[in-house]
Amino acid sequence: MKKIFLRIIGQIISIAIFVGLFSFSLFITYGYRFDFEENEVVQTSVIDVCTIPKQADLFLDGEFNNDKACQKIYGLDLGAHDLKVEKEGYYTWNKSIYLDSEQVSQYPFVFLIPYPEFYSTIILNENADQVWMSPNQSLYAIYGEVFNVIKVYSASRIAPYIIETPANIENLTWIDNSRLVADTATGRYQVNVKKGEWNLVDDVVFHPPVSKNELVVSGNEIWINDGDDKKFVTRYSEKIMSAQYFYNESNLLITTDNDIRICDFEGENCHIITEKDSGTAIAHPARSKKIIFVKEGTLTQLTLSGPDV
Repeated sequence: MKKIFLRIIGQIISIAIFVGLFSFSLFITYGYRFDFEENEVVQTSVIDVCTIPKQADLFLDGEFNNDKACQKIYGLDLGAHDLKVEKEGYYTWNKSIYLDSEQVSQYPFVFLIPYPEFYSTIILNENADQVWMSPNQSLYAIYGEVFNVIKVYSASRIAPYIIETPANIENLTWIDNSRLVADTATGRYQVNVKKGEWNLVDDVVFHPPVSKNELVVSGNEIWINDGDDKKFVTRYSEKIMSAQYFYNESNLLITTDNDIRICDFEGENCHIITEKDSGTAIAHPARSKKIIFVKEGTLTQLTLSGPDV
């Protein structure tokens, strides 16, 4: 009888411990903790962070947290906090954030920018004045006036498509991801990049890329059209030529008249990647770490390789 009684007591204690731990975990998960100094229950918040590359060191309010690739930090006091992510060979990422009770603060792609000495550079063409990018950013074209040819490069290959032109080209425009329109003194021509067949055209139907979140450049400011809302992103002291997403939607690739820089989405943590020829555009194959630009009349492909890549 005594053994049965002790067994029942043990089971009751085990259930009580389980219920207590389960309730405590729910208590923490739903954003509450007990403040022993104030002797009251207070609401907390959560930070959700993923870093690229992996095993970067995360610091919260100056204290080392851990080096996991992705992590959620629970039980944080509401209010101001400082986040820092660093790794050898990369620029440090810093962010001042304010936590409230309404939502989790999410930073799903903290992309650390490598130091320039680790970049990989390939010369694509030694004579280039401008670059034209296809709508899906898988192809980019340059025009060689000397030999009257258009060279079209793919993000997945080094050797370009070489297309002889019917006349001197005044301007190029992509109408979709496989066809170009060329304006010449003798008329407007359309060409299929892979087939290389030119045809005179009168009217051209363009198919611009459809994007839910569209970046808009206005002078020295960047805005974003998110559905029906227009949100301010950042402002610089100099005029911005272009802004687009880089690698993922947590980073911006920004060009001014003479340089190329990468910033996080809020326009902070900016680093100048390279200089370029004045007034020239750049190309960025989607979902890659490659940037194509003209520098000193040379078409160059730069890849943001890191020390551990």
